[in-house]
Amino acid sequence: MSAHGTHCPHCSRPAMARTSRQITPTLRETTWVCRNEFCGHVFVTMTEAVRTLSPAAIPNPEVSLPFTPRRAPAPGGQLDLLDDPPSETSQTVYRRTADGGWKTSPA
Repeated sequence: MSAHGTHCPHCSRPAMARTSRQITPTLRETTWVCRNEFCGHVFVTMTEAVRTLSPAAIPNPEVSLPFTPRRAPAPGGQLDLLDDPPSETSQTVYRRTADGGWKTSPA
């Protein structure tokens, strides 16, 4: 059925997937049954692939998912491994101070 679970929207107890069907290459419908015997709610969820984080090695030509937008820059000037390396003139050196804090200075 499903590698992940969900919870009943009414009693918040775990639910069990009973049926699942692929509607499109990116959309799946799943029928769930609440495992709380006093609730017994039966409900349907839709699971949809909405964006790509890493491209597929064997892409389906019928599927077109947008790539996720780039993240905002990290706070505090933290470097992102995916960014271009900083130029020699823009590097910052971090040094420990006697009180345990950090001091920055140009390289």
